[in-house]
Amino acid sequence: MEERRMTNTMLIFVFLVVLYASIPRTHAADTISTNQILRYNETITSPQETFELGFFSPPNSKNHYVGIWYKKISTGTVVWVANRNTPLTHTSVELTLTLHGVLVIREATTGNVIWSSAISSTKSVFNPIGQLLDTGNFVIYNEGDKTMLVQFCLCMKENNTNHTCHSR
Repeated sequence: MEERRMTNTMLIFVFLVVLYASIPRTHAADTISTNQILRYNETITSPQETFELGFFSPPNSKNHYVGIWYKKISTGTVVWVANRNTPLTHTSVELTLTLHGVLVIREATTGNVIWSSAISSTKSVFNPIGQLLDTGNFVIYNEGDKTMLVQFCLCMKENNTNHTCHSR
């Protein structure tokens, strides 16, 4: 009888270990690749969790945007907006990175492009990866050699207002 109880206990223990090992760990990704889709309720986070990139809607607005904001500031201070001149009016949208290293917002149902970074590198592109850095910059680079293709960054104009700069 004691041996059977020991066997049952061991089986339960093994089952729990296997179950625990199979549970995916929650880990905030700081990258997006060409085979990934970032949906309206999803974000990527910089390695030190300083910044977050994703879709957002300003308070008291029906419009939606893709942007980068400070993650740990409760007021949601946005530092960069992709589609500032092309606001979205619904949430059935996706953010993707094309094989050519172009950041694109698409209709989720039709695939129609709503906004595009329209900046394609003149360098050859191999497996582009987009990464959100702890500086608040979003860079697109070749996966293998980390050659930077495009950088979207927060820059300061002379009058200290924010604007987007693109570099290649």
